Amino acid sequence: MSGFWPFEENYQEYICCCLAEKISDVQIEKWLGNFSGRYFESVESEKKLALWLLAHFTYYTYDDVRILYRNIFNQYLHEKLYGYKGDNLAKIITEIIEETIFIGLGNDSESGNNILYYFRQENQLSKSCFEIDRERNYRNLVYIDDVTISGEQALTYIKSRNIKAENTYAALMIATEQAVHRLTDTKVKPITALVLDERDRAFSESAYVFSDKRIAEIKPIAQKFCQLYGELAVKKGGYMENYPLGFDNGQYMLGFEYNTPDNTLPIFWGMGDGWVPLFKRYQKIYNGKEYLLDARKYY
Repeated sequence: MSGFWPFEENYQEYICCCLAEKISDVQIEKWLGNFSGRYFESVESEKKLALWLLAHFTYYTYDDVRILYRNIFNQYLHEKLYGYKGDNLAKIITEIIEETIFIGLGNDSESGNNILYYFRQENQLSKSCFEIDRERNYRNLVYIDDVTISGEQALTYIKSRNIKAENTYAALMIATEQAVHRLTDTKVKPITALVLDERDRAFSESAYVFSDKRIAEIKPIAQKFCQLYGELAVKKGGYMENYPLGFDNGQYMLGFEYNTPDNTLPIFWGMGDGWVPLFKRYQKIYNGKEYLLDARKYY
């Protein structure tokens, strides 16, 4: 290749500490084995670009999740206490909690419900705060989820629950500006720890990843690189085959210790046609026909 080439350093040294604790060098080497010189005709250059992208990946551990849910709960209390001028704060907070029901945003087996455990623990809430009484008209209903990109799925689920409440909130660890606006327009009050915008999408015009002027000219090259290998990563991957840069062209570079959103670049989590993923991505199975049972392990 001609022109400036910034990937001469060993970017494996710059991978964040929390990620280095969770992902071994052996796992990284196996993942790098996916890059075979199809794009640059130089395996070494491809691996350096892959490592450079990995160095900009945001990885949320369970400890991070706990901190973010503490942040969200504090925001919720701040919202409810706004304008309060009394001197019996502890009593008012107790009343707010007693008038609130917390529900996972999704089906029982999905992340919104699974992370309720951490939310309850971190904020020292009683189990009764999560037990639904369908005959009751709640003062405050708070749906909880980890990440919402478009907001469409969140709204569909909220409407389907049909739980009576004077005030409805969506407490989200991570949400896009689009999701925040969409929820607000339907009178669902979003409470978020982190809000994503165009700068968080890897190849947008304002992407953080390529904000350095020295790196900016590499962006179209990196995008084609992720497009090519993303197609391999999602090959035979059902609905994802049309999204080599992440579902709905997400282009995000983030994941959680327990799962990775499908809006994230598939080069990190794809399993199509022999692709070796670096991060976990547990697909949702909505139809029993999608479940492939390996009967041999039960004998």
